[in-house]
Amino acid sequence: MKKTNSVEVVNDLVSEWLQGRILAAFEFAAGFRLRIETIGSAELMPTSKFPEIAILDLKSDWGFGSPDLWGSTVERISVTVGTELLEEPTQAFCLMRLIGHMIVEVNVALDAFLSLVFDTGDILFVKPFTNVWDESWLIYPPPDLPGDQMVSILCDAHGVVSAYWREASNLS
Repeated sequence: MKKTNSVEVVNDLVSEWLQGRILAAFEFAAGFRLRIETIGSAELMPTSKFPEIAILDLKSDWGFGSPDLWGSTVERISVTVGTELLEEPTQAFCLMRLIGHMIVEVNVALDAFLSLVFDTGDILFVKPFTNVWDESWLIYPPPDLPGDQMVSILCDAHGVVSAYWREASNLS
C-alpha cells in the first residue's frame, strides 16, 4: 500500500477523480454521503486511473457558497418556507438541486479546505477540522464495485490529508 500526505498530490488526485463527473445521489445517516459517478458509462473515461464511482463522506461542517455566508443562507431558506429549518434539511435541499450536475472544478487548499464547483456555479465547501469525527471528509470507491482499483483519500479531524492506494494501481 502506498501513501502520501502531500496536499499538492492529494489535490491533483481528488481533482482527477472527481472533476468532470456528476453528483448522482446522496444519503443521510448521521452525516451526508455523496455518490459521484462518470457521466453515462465508464467508456467515456477509458483512461481514468480511478474507479467510475466515488463516495464522498462529509463529516465536518460543510455547506454551499462560503462558510461566512452559509448560516445566513440557512436562515433565508427557513424564512422562505415559513418554518425554522435545521442545517441538514437545507443541505439536502441544496444537494437535491445538484443531482445530475457536473463537478467542473475541485480544490484541496493547503489547509485541507475542500471545495467542489458545479456547472451551475454552486460551490460546495467542506471545512478541514471537526471535533466529532476522526475524519473531516473521505473519498473512496463503494465496497461492492468490481475491480482492484483500491484508493482512498481523506482529511483527518486535524486537517491532515492522506491518499492511500494499492501498489499495483497506476496512480504513482
